[in-house]
Amino acid sequence: MRCRRHFASIPVLVLLLGCSGRATRDTAPQPAGHGGAKSDSDASPTAGTDDGVAGAAGATNVSKFPCEVSVSRNDYNSGFEVCDGSDLRLHRSHVTSCRSHLPRANIGAAYAFDQCTSDDECVDQPNGFCDPGGGPEGIARICQYGCIADDDCAAGSICLCGTYIGYCTPAECVTDDDCPTGLLCAAYWTQCHKHVGFACQRTSDTCFDDQSCGTGRCERDTDGTRRCTAAQCSGI
Repeated sequence: MRCRRHFASIPVLVLLLGCSGRATRDTAPQPAGHGGAKSDSDASPTAGTDDGVAGAAGATNVSKFPCEVSVSRNDYNSGFEVCDGSDLRLHRSHVTSCRSHLPRANIGAAYAFDQCTSDDECVDQPNGFCDPGGGPEGIARICQYGCIADDDCAAGSICLCGTYIGYCTPAECVTDDDCPTGLLCAAYWTQCHKHVGFACQRTSDTCFDDQSCGTGRCERDTDGTRRCTAAQCSGI
């Protein structure tokens, strides 16, 4: 994918978007293989590998952070669900398409360096919308491009449904079924919650979301394990 821009304004996950005009959360606020990470037919049998434990279906692991109550994250059956009332405890139970609410009738007040003023102006690719992501401090509106399905994304990404469109985000698993029994294909964050992706939970994880960390944050470490961190973040 040709990375060109990111965006930082869609609610709920507060994600950034970017990449070849295709909204992604790799350089990842909310608005999207295969395009996507893997299909049911080509998912790696070791997608859930955890500290040397093969992630083949049938392998049983006990997560320290099980999902007690799981409900749809969106106001429709998007396949993305949140656990126990926390928007950050996000996982993907099954594959389906995202809904589009584009073009929007009103995108709000203008900024001084805007490159677009409405979703209708963003037509270079499908699923275009005009949102902050350029200019000084990234607040000027530029054209961004989202997705409806995993096939709209590059390999290694899935389409995460947002408020008015989906965006492509990195993924090492497509659904919970790609992970060892008892572990979820769950969202993780890095770099002060600026980047989001999906990967199987690990039995070595020490957190699921920030609620697991007291005053710290739950982020994925370089070795793939989710850990609490107390590092200070600029602007947070």
